Amino acid sequence: MNQKEFSQYWNKRTSQESFQENIPLLVRAFWNTLADYPVKEMTSFARGQFDTYYKNDFIHERKENWEKVSPLIMEIFLSFIRKEEKSFRERISDQTWEKWKEYSRKTIDIPPEFVQNIMKQPAIKELFTDVIHKAIIAFSKKINPFFNAVSGLGVEKQIRDFIIPFMDNVVEIATNFILSQENRNMFEDLNAVLLENLAVLKPQMMADVDISQWAEELGPLLEKTMTDEIFKASSRETFHSFLATVEEAVREKTLRDLLRNGKNDVFKDMENSVLTKEEIKIIAVYLRNPLVGEFMLKEFMEYEKNR
Repeated sequence: MNQKEFSQYWNKRTSQESFQENIPLLVRAFWNTLADYPVKEMTSFARGQFDTYYKNDFIHERKENWEKVSPLIMEIFLSFIRKEEKSFRERISDQTWEKWKEYSRKTIDIPPEFVQNIMKQPAIKELFTDVIHKAIIAFSKKINPFFNAVSGLGVEKQIRDFIIPFMDNVVEIATNFILSQENRNMFEDLNAVLLENLAVLKPQMMADVDISQWAEELGPLLEKTMTDEIFKASSRETFHSFLATVEEAVREKTLRDLLRNGKNDVFKDMENSVLTKEEIKIIAVYLRNPLVGEFMLKEFMEYEKNR
């Protein structure tokens, strides 16, 4: 039996009602096989798949496929959200909203180094400089009626130049303010305000944001990153290290061992689940996929060879 003959047979077989009646048995067998499969063999498979992905021809091939469908996906997404009039807040009850507000007031212990690095950025320093400069100018105009007369002589620039050397101290004070335990309640309230503002946003507003240029530039940027030799090497090293850690931790365990919670066997629950007619039809369509048929042919040929 060649590949074409098998494909025709497989397509006909998966369409038969007698075959589809046995799909629940197939699914049950799949869950049992997966449950008792050693995790180490899965990590070994994942390692090979990761290395395959980072072959340049594979990346470029996937990029071409994505470029063909991404405009359509974006249009479907925008078309959908243009019709969405309700915000998140309008979709939940008052009782549920109170729970969200309560949750939002929980503060996250951000590492001090992270806050310090953010606050040291030139844009932050420029923001503080601009705010303080404008505050001094506004105050001077209020208390000194002659300030407007001398402002044209470069006084405003002199004030700005005067406060710039003090900005490092101002940024340090602001950083300490953010990290202070005494101000945690204030930031808890801020979290709640941020949540409240986000929750009332209408999904429709996203459709009005022009992201075309952003999307056009993101594609080449992602491609550049994914094909960057240093990124590829470091990603591979990190992923392999992660898999090695998993393998060391699980040793000879199976998925059933890892996902068992006391007497609760997750895979047993899946095995006993009842499939609806619609779900069976979806699985049948999936099994009719040419790639699945090709895989089944290989398995069949291997079976015939070893028989």
